[in-house]
Amino acid sequence: MKKYRQHGNVSTYDHSISVAEKALSFAEKHHLKIDKDELITAALLHDYYLYDWHDFSDGTHRLHGFRHGKKACKNAVEDFDINKRQQQAIKNHMFPLTLPPTTLLGLIVTYSDKVCSFKEIFLTKKA
Repeated sequence: MKKYRQHGNVSTYDHSISVAEKALSFAEKHHLKIDKDELITAALLHDYYLYDWHDFSDGTHRLHGFRHGKKACKNAVEDFDINKRQQQAIKNHMFPLTLPPTTLLGLIVTYSDKVCSFKEIFLTKKA
């Protein structure tokens, strides 16, 4: 994930770390009853799609925003032991381009991803 650019000059790896940190701080700040390990894992894997979405040369990434949650979930299931709540959070973190998250875990990951993405897009210099 370190070799793929996410937003601006931020790698997908660094973006995922930021989302996990944001998700954990949000849950703690609001005293939410949630499994923190489950939350951190879902946040770290929400963009585990493993390709450069900026490369349109083969035509496969044009609908990245709509599709990468499913790809990330597929990869995560293959490589890690994640539960159904984590799978749902990963698949639906791109709401409103996907179905909405249906769990607190999914809502926190989605919110945290939006906050971090906004900062990366608008507050970092492009590579």
